Amino acid sequence: MKCKNLVLVVFTTLIMWSSYCGSVFAAFEGNKSLPSIVVCEVKSYGENALRQEFFYTFEELLIDKITQTNRFNVKPKLSVDPVLANGEVLSIDSFFELLHMNAIISGPAFDPTSSNMKLVHYYESNKRKTNKQKNKDDVYYLSVVERERLNEFAKSNRNDYLLFCNLKYVDVDIKTRSALLSLQAAKGSKLKLAMDIYLINPSNGKVFHHAIYTDKTSQVFDVIFVKYGKTFTVQQMLQTLLEIQAERAAKAIANEGYRAVTKA
Repeated sequence: MKCKNLVLVVFTTLIMWSSYCGSVFAAFEGNKSLPSIVVCEVKSYGENALRQEFFYTFEELLIDKITQTNRFNVKPKLSVDPVLANGEVLSIDSFFELLHMNAIISGPAFDPTSSNMKLVHYYESNKRKTNKQKNKDDVYYLSVVERERLNEFAKSNRNDYLLFCNLKYVDVDIKTRSALLSLQAAKGSKLKLAMDIYLINPSNGKVFHHAIYTDKTSQVFDVIFVKYGKTFTVQQMLQTLLEIQAERAAKAIANEGYRAVTKA
């Protein structure tokens, strides 16, 4: 059973808003003395098209894992389009989308051949405006135009850090059709997930990029065994895969990204 069909079915059942609302609300009520961070967009600009439920689930896990680091006060995204100091009403969803795409194409690791058409078109229209920092892959700046817009946004909305996640590739190949799996039966399965995170400091337009891959299926099953034992559901397996990625992302942000975009 291939990932594209499996994810369509499974992640609909994973979106249990009642079980998540308490933890997500608690995350937004954190220590206000800590630097703030907003998870602005979790989306795929890769070639694989995934259902929206997938991104909702991962965003909630990411918020939870960042909160657990005790390094940030996680703030909710704006629900109303803000009015900038110059009187402009900023479409927040479109603004975050452009910031995300600009962060992707401005980095030296950007590969148009593994990107979806929306990102490729954006790249073709803006590639002359990007600022490549060739000596370091993980820290660079947004383009001048986006830095200026970000500066206007920062004047009206105080957020220390903005986080974006590009879930660009997922492949889950399960060798059995059973809803309840055993470790032995699942040994032939393959789990792969590739994503990029982009932490942006609005005050200077600096970007920290970190790529995270899960392609060692045995490591994922080791975690599953500790959590659930020798038998588990497909939902539990996929949830574990997402949790592992979210935890890796949170650690990278807290341990490397924060310092990278803060220092001069």
